[in-house]
Amino acid sequence: MNRRTRLWIGLFLLIASPIAGGLYAGLPAEFHEFPPLTQYIRHAPFSWPVFGLFGVLEVLGFALLARPGWFGFRRETGNLTLDARRSELPRWFWFGLILNVLTWICAWGRFPWLGILKDHLFFPLWLGYILVMDGLVFRRTGTTELGELSGLFERIPFLAIAFLIFGLAIVG
Repeated sequence: MNRRTRLWIGLFLLIASPIAGGLYAGLPAEFHEFPPLTQYIRHAPFSWPVFGLFGVLEVLGFALLARPGWFGFRRETGNLTLDARRSELPRWFWFGLILNVLTWICAWGRFPWLGILKDHLFFPLWLGYILVMDGLVFRRTGTTELGELSGLFERIPFLAIAFLIFGLAIVG
């Protein structure tokens, strides 16, 4: 089987599997509406404590990406050989691994004591994955991508705001 055939089969499975699962489980009547509307969803009222909690988490996540040195990430140092750096996993790897495991358990456990937070566990899961991967890269190469790209992360919010303004200007 050549590469192109495998690509088409993979693409077909990627699209067909969710549809087949939905047909098997029974799709709701409003599933085929386009554009999808949220008129069937009752939204919770705005909550300042929840907004504040997520705001603090966002600021901490941004600080981790913008200033990784504050969280223990370090640039490559000349006093250690590459083999010495490779011998141990960095602190952020272990933090990311613990964060990933705990978030994964909470996401799949759907514990009632988590309340509304159980619907917002993607960010810590994603952050834990990034920290684990960066720790593995650091062990393999002796450098950390988060430490090297800190200037890029400082510019992302400004780019996001520019694109948001541009999108709002187009929509009207």
